[in-house]
Amino acid sequence: MIHPIDIFEIDGLAVRWIGAAPTLEQAKVQIQERAAKSADGFILLDQRTGNKLYVEGGEEPSRGER
Repeated sequence: MIHPIDIFEIDGLAVRWIGAAPTLEQAKVQIQERAAKSADGFILLDQRTGNKLYVEGGEEPSRGER
């Protein structure tokens, strides 16, 4: 099964794919687990809708531009 939520980590000027999750809630859990190690933030991309969410550190996701 292909999970529809891609998770990208932002580290300086680099953006790296770190995995995928079946739901937004599970993506948030993965982010919280990595937030202590991540410097800048994360981008969540829902491949079904094209919506993007930006998460800075361990904060709650905020809706981004499509």
